Amino acid sequence: MPHVMEIEAACHQWDMWTEDEFLDVLRRRNVIGMVAEFDGVVVGFMVYELNKHDLFLMNLCVQPAMQRTGIGTAMIDRLKEKLSAVKRSTMELIVSERNLACHLFLRDLGFLCTETIRYPDDDDNYRFVFDITAKPVSERLLPKRRDRFENRIRRIDPA
Repeated sequence: MPHVMEIEAACHQWDMWTEDEFLDVLRRRNVIGMVAEFDGVVVGFMVYELNKHDLFLMNLCVQPAMQRTGIGTAMIDRLKEKLSAVKRSTMELIVSERNLACHLFLRDLGFLCTETIRYPDDDDNYRFVFDITAKPVSERLLPKRRDRFENRIRRIDPA
């Protein structure tokens, strides 16, 4: 737990979980916590809740010095293995508007921002969802854009 708390403090300047909050959440039957290790040292962790129809990622952190090395992607990939088209097809999480690095990370992994959660006296949050049954983002967005671009090329290029 000390390593997890160090990583939590290094990653979250706002809304940091306390050790008691971690323990309270991890005592729930459907909540699982996992750590990522590199050379025997804990470099990341995740806490997620398995529900009947979805998986809710409650917390995910990678030690700042180890970010952008594939550890976060490996942890998300582990969670994607728990999804199936038949039972639990979506994974979701809520991210603060301040955490742009996480927004970009999730977008690169195929998550879509589906909702803005507004708070009157605090920062807004965004709900990100990964749906195993949905077409990849590239298949949903690019063909329309590509067709419009090709049409413009044909009009401009006389050949």
